[in-house]
Amino acid sequence: GTLNDLNVSGVSTFSNDATFNTANTNGMFFVKASNKLLFGDNVKATFGASDDLEIYHDGSNSYISETGTGALIIDSPNTIFQDGKKVVLGTDSDMQIYHDNSHGYITNSAGNLRIDSDALRLRSLTGSENYLKADVNGPVELYYDGTKKFSTDIGGVQIVGVTTSSSGFSGDLSGNATTATDLAINGT
Repeated sequence: GTLNDLNVSGVSTFSNDATFNTANTNGMFFVKASNKLLFGDNVKATFGASDDLEIYHDGSNSYISETGTGALIIDSPNTIFQDGKKVVLGTDSDMQIYHDNSHGYITNSAGNLRIDSDALRLRSLTGSENYLKADVNGPVELYYDGTKKFSTDIGGVQIVGVTTSSSGFSGDLSGNATTATDLAINGT
């Protein structure tokens, strides 16, 4: 049957489904057969003395909202997003991080994509080879097959190996040349 008002003092046991009417008439339901507590659209599950955390669905989107003075903390050893699912940041979905089953992507459609660090490393999956190393107030180094080939320093750049240019070089050059084919110095 249906009870319009129920006042319970003590323990209550429901042996069947239970329906709880809400102000927006979407309701909340306990379905015994599937062991589910169902919330209708715009019916919120709230937690905390001041309803600080809200979980709900508005008919189109699902929400987890921290409405109090604290932060929403997800404490898990791994947060897993399935292939094709994106971490979307920004009101206009400006930045996205995702994997499409073949490749990983970081996209940014507004402003610059900035990586701020005092020591930046781009390395192989195993971490055994550097591609790029950059240090604050220090060198930027580029590697080929794990061997440093190019680096900056206070005086300019250091290049290891053969240097080729299709448009020529300009400025001061120093070092030892083993082969000087078509090398023009001071225009001659």
